[in-house]
Amino acid sequence: MSIPAEPTIVDVYRICTEQSGKDFEDLRDRAAYVDLVGALPTHLRPGFTRALSLISWLPRESAGGRKKSFPFKVKDDARKLLRLEEHPMIRKARQLEEAGYEIPRPDLKRKRNGYGRVFMRRGDNWIIVKSDGSTLEPRLLKHEG
Repeated sequence: MSIPAEPTIVDVYRICTEQSGKDFEDLRDRAAYVDLVGALPTHLRPGFTRALSLISWLPRESAGGRKKSFPFKVKDDARKLLRLEEHPMIRKARQLEEAGYEIPRPDLKRKRNGYGRVFMRRGDNWIIVKSDGSTLEPRLLKHEG
């Protein structure tokens, strides 16, 4: 089965409940990015953009009562079905957060915000967490955030 260009909620949850296969793994990787960054990745096929919008929601207000455009949240039932807490990128990012790193708000002016990596920083130190949980410490990364 391949994700349709305009999936329904039934299509998306069918993929989530399969717990294996290419569509499940692809959706899981993209949902992990949304879960960490709080925004949809750019340059996705229409089916995945629609699928992510069906399993996520956008709070109208932050805890302080101010409106803000982030973060998107993956719905709890989808988080459980996709086993997001076990995803290697999420696990590694949580470890780095405990060490003082943070994920800055995504730069919407950038041409690409790909789902395969998440930028994190602690002071002036940057690190990239890849979807497989591995990390890169960029030497010449010029990222303004």
